[in-house]
Amino acid sequence: MKNNEIKVQNDSLAKMALFPAHNPNPVIELDFNYKVIYFNDSAKLVLVNPQLMMIKIDI
Repeated sequence: MKNNEIKVQNDSLAKMALFPAHNPNPVIELDFNYKVIYFNDSAKLVLVNPQLMMIKIDI
């Protein structure tokens, strides 16, 4: 690939990587041990106040 094509692809990937941060819905990523490894600003309310969760998750 040419340098310009690589730059365009990198810019596109960088933009997609920001999507969870800008999502107005809570986004929480867990590892296989159920440890939170990522959360966006909307998820902070759910993590601080678990009673706000609308679904029950049985683990």
